[in-house]
This record gives sequence, C-alpha cells and structure tokens, in this order.
Amino acid sequence: HNILISLCSSFVKLLAVKLQTIILFILVMVGLSSCVTVSPPTETKFLSSYQGFDKPSAMQGKLVYEGDLEKMSRYDKVYVANVPVHGTTVEHDSIFTKMQGASHSEAKMLADTFEQTLKEELSSSFTVVSRPEHGSLTVRASVVEMKPNTPVLFATGFAPVSLATGEAIKAIKGSYPGAGSVAIQAEVVDSVTKERYFAVIDKDRTGKNEVIGGLSRWGRAKTAFRKWSRQFRDKMESGELTSAT
Repeated sequence: HNILISLCSSFVKLLAVKLQTIILFILVMVGLSSCVTVSPPTETKFLSSYQGFDKPSAMQGKLVYEGDLEKMSRYDKVYVANVPVHGTTVEHDSIFTKMQGASHSEAKMLADTFEQTLKEELSSSFTVVSRPEHGSLTVRASVVEMKPNTPVLFATGFAPVSLATGEAIKAIKGSYPGAGSVAIQAEVVDSVTKERYFAVIDKDRTGKNEVIGGLSRWGRAKTAFRKWSRQFRDKMESGELTSAT
C-alpha cells in the first residue's frame, strides 16, 4: 500500500514538472511571435522636416534637432496640438492579437493620455492656450509605435527557470519577452511662422531592471509619456534637455 502511494506521488510530481515545462514553452513561443512589425520612427512622416537631426551620445539614442534654443526660451505661451497615432493597431479578436498591439480604442486612450500629460507638465512653466496664437509655441507630437507589456511573459522572462531563455529572446528580438515599448516623434514650432526650434524622435521600452509600470499593460508607455513631457518642458524653458523621469 505504501509503495503504491509513493509511486502515485512520484507520478503526480513528474506530471506537474512536465506540465510546467509545456506551459513555459508555450509562453516563450507566444513571446517570440507577439511583436507587430511597424514602420521605424524615421519612416513615419509626421514631422515638418527630417533634416538636421543629430544623435548626441549623452541622449541615449534619441534623434534630436535643435534650432534657435535661446529664442525658444523667450516664449511664455504654448499650444499643444491634438496627438495623433501613426502606429499599427490590431483588432483584439483573440488573446494572441491582444498581445501584439493596441486596439483602436487603446490607441486613442494613449494619444489622449500623452496630450493631457504634455499639458499638465507644460502648465507649470507656460500658459497653455486653447488654440495657436501670435507669440506662442506649438507642440506637435505623435505616437508612432505601441507595443503593450504582457505581464505573464514579462514575469516569466525573469523567473529562475527561464532566465536564460529570456536572455536568449532578448538577443534575438532586442527586448525581453513580454516587454512593451512606445515611440514618438515631436517638434516645437512657432505657432504663426512655423519656425522650428526643437524636434525629437525617441523610443522607450521596458528593460530588465525597470519594474515601474512593467506589470501593467500600458504602464511603461504612460511612464514614458510623463518623462518626455518633463523633458520637453525643461528644453523649452531653458534650452537644456534633462533626464527627467
């Protein structure tokens, strides 16, 4: 009787290990196939011009255009244009497509969130006006790529059992399994003359040690919107770009 119980216990443990291995394998395969191919930021034609961009090493991969920054810092009013979305959207007809990208409603939510965050941060240094007017700056920004965090995959990628697998997927895809990303293009121009003072093309993605927002679907994107909005405010006010977070 004891031998039978022992055999049953061993079989159940073996079955549990096999089941865990199968589940991890399925999650990893979903992670490999969950990336939506979208146009690189530099190929999404939103900005008024793509000439004169530089990539300073201190700016962590940002593509930046700088005009007359001293002149830009003299303004005290700003208009924030509606933020459009140029990234790929998908219909959420299954769990797999939900992992691949934003739905149309999510894309609108992200655009509205970015626009509102810009207004909130800029209002601490500028008068935010409701329409372009003489003596004001206009901030034009667009979300050009959106990939959600997939909490289960993101957590699985750092579990001890699958850590090596997570690193391997990063080497293949350039990101960790389940890690989200968001990319923007933005520029600051005179509302009337359209003289451009500043522009940026940037991408933010969830990293291995960046747990903030990493376990919610769009948490990282919202954190990035706040960071960018603060950087724009500081740049427009002083001509200096900070590493605001």
